[in-house]
Amino acid sequence: MEAIQKVKSIEIRWELVLLGFALAAACALALSGIGSELLRQSAGIPDSAEGFGRIKQMAKAIQTPALFTAGCMIPLVIIGGALALMFGGRQAGTWIARAVGAMFLLAVVGGLAT
Repeated sequence: MEAIQKVKSIEIRWELVLLGFALAAACALALSGIGSELLRQSAGIPDSAEGFGRIKQMAKAIQTPALFTAGCMIPLVIIGGALALMFGGRQAGTWIARAVGAMFLLAVVGGLAT
């Protein structure tokens, strides 16, 4: 009877369950090799590229979309941090500070890339 009470009192941490599913999906994609081939095709990297040249071409091809994606997420983080700050969130100030720091980092990376 005591064992049943212990099992009933266990709380499921849903963030760890979600993390486990995401990790399983990432491992499945990595093992199947679909992601790298799809990325190579969408970036327009020819099959003739070998070694470091292939990595360099892929990095150049995905740099601009990655910067735009990160740049679009930063205002959402600032808005979310402001809402959390209004509702009394303790970490809201650090969210906003990190988002502003990420904006400066993106500006530097964007300037260095061009």
